Amino acid sequence: DLVGEPEPESAPMVAPPSVGGGEDWGFIKSGSCNHNNLLGEGAGCKGVYRLENPVTREAFAVKLVERQLHFNAESKHSFEREVAVFNRLRHPGVCRLRTVVSEPEYHLLVVELCEGNELFDKVVNGALGEEDARGYFTQILSAVDYCHSQNVYHRDLKLENVLLKDTVSNIIKVSDFGMAKDTNVSSMPKTKRIGTIAYMAPEVADAESGYNGAAVDVWSMGVMLYVMVVCNYPFGHDGDGGDHTRTVLARIRSGTFAFPRHVRLSDDIQDLIKGMLTVDPTQRITIAEIRQHPWIGGAMDGPAEEDMPAVIDWDSAPPPQGLRGTPSLDHVMSGDTDFDDDAGFNFDDEEDGFQ
Repeated sequence: DLVGEPEPESAPMVAPPSVGGGEDWGFIKSGSCNHNNLLGEGAGCKGVYRLENPVTREAFAVKLVERQLHFNAESKHSFEREVAVFNRLRHPGVCRLRTVVSEPEYHLLVVELCEGNELFDKVVNGALGEEDARGYFTQILSAVDYCHSQNVYHRDLKLENVLLKDTVSNIIKVSDFGMAKDTNVSSMPKTKRIGTIAYMAPEVADAESGYNGAAVDVWSMGVMLYVMVVCNYPFGHDGDGGDHTRTVLARIRSGTFAFPRHVRLSDDIQDLIKGMLTVDPTQRITIAEIRQHPWIGGAMDGPAEEDMPAVIDWDSAPPPQGLRGTPSLDHVMSGDTDFDDDAGFNFDDEEDGFQ
C-alpha cells in the first residue's frame, strides 16, 4: 500500500506491570516467534507475533525487525522513526511501546497488544451508523490531536492502522508510526509521495513543495470518516479491484466526490467531511475546528488526553525499559543490547529527506 522511492541512506482491563524496574523481558525471543502465534505481516518487518509473559500471563504484540544486514535505507529510516515516535507518545488512544529487545539477527519491538483486529474489519462488510462512527472518530481525533501537540504527524492514517483494543469495549488504538515524522510543519519528503493512495491528500500527491503535516492528517481522517459511514472510498482506490493509480490521484487533486443517495447522512456529518476533504490545505478545517464542529456535539470539550478511558495510568507509568533517552540506532545496530540512557535519535532533517 505504501508508495515512494527509498530515501537516501543516512549515517476487565488492568494496567500492565511497570516496565521501569523489575520487569523481566527474558521471554521476548525471536525463537518464540513462529506461524502458530503470527498476528500479521507488514512492511519493514518479518512479522508481528503474540508473546505472553509466562508469569503474569500478559500478552504483547512483538514486531520482529531484521537487523542491519537485511536493512535497506527505507526500512532503516522507518524503524528509527517508529521507535523514536513510539517512545515519546503517552496517550490512551495510541499503541504503547513497552521495550525493545535486540538479538544478533533481529530487533524485537514489544508493543501493547490489541486483540480486536483493525477498524477496517468493522466497516468492510457494511457502513457504520453515525453514532457508532462518532464513537470511533472522536477517539481517533483525540489521539491525533495529542500526537500533533507533540509535533508528531502520522502521515499514513487509515482504518487499517487503527486497532481495536479488544472485541467488546470499542476502544481504539492508533498504530503503525513507521511513516510518522517527528518535526514541525512544512515537511517535504524526497520520496515525493508517502502514505496510502486512497487516503492521500492532494498536496502529498503533487509533492512539489513542503506541506503541512497536520493538514495532511486531517485529510486522511476525512477519508476515514467517509469510509466508515459509506463503506466506500470517496475518490476510489488503486490496487486489486480498483482503478489505475493515475485515475485515483486525478480525482483526489480535483477534490470531487459525492455522497451516495442510498446512504442517509445528516447535514452535519456531510459538512464535516467536506471540510476535511477541502483541496486547499490552507482552507481545510483544522483539528481545533473539528473538535468544535456540531457533528462532534461537545464530545471533545475536555483536554485531548482526558477524552479517552484511562486504560493505563500514563502519568505514573515510566518510559519503556532501556529507552529512557531513546537509543541511537547507530548504537543499536552495532550489536550492543544495552541501551545508553543518554543516547538519543539524531535525525538530520536534510539527510532524512525533509526540508
